[in-house]
Amino acid sequence: MPLILAGLALIAAFVYGVVKMYQKVAAAFGVVAGAAAVIALLAALTALGMMALRRYQAVHGKRIQRERVLSLSGDWGSLRVDAERKNGVLEMDGQRIVMIFADIAQARAVRQESGWTVALTLDHHAQADWSIPVKDAGTARRWAKIFTLAAAQKL
Repeated sequence: MPLILAGLALIAAFVYGVVKMYQKVAAAFGVVAGAAAVIALLAALTALGMMALRRYQAVHGKRIQRERVLSLSGDWGSLRVDAERKNGVLEMDGQRIVMIFADIAQARAVRQESGWTVALTLDHHAQADWSIPVKDAGTARRWAKIFTLAAAQKL
């Protein structure tokens, strides 16, 4: 109940602020400018919300058929991480590795002469070190963060 009241108070304060902003801008520059200021504020807040949602989904995955899955594929193979089941599948160089998040020892973005890769180190596997090629630095940092969160069981 207190959270509902706090939420209602926050919404009321926001509406009050928007009305006061409209009144001040309309008094100084006219009704059209006041309406434009309100529209600009709402557009900026919507854009910020969408950016935050995209950033969250880029790291934590989208829910597809009751699964929260992140995937990456290329001519090198594919990688699929299931955040709900806390596991992943890496298919690379004709090998198929099934891992759980507890197997992830380390992940980091690495710049090589051929491009960017994600250096993934797994515990309890015959081949511990994997170099997963990605298209750019942003993707490499994103997947390193995904694996780091997975290893900490926070994905």
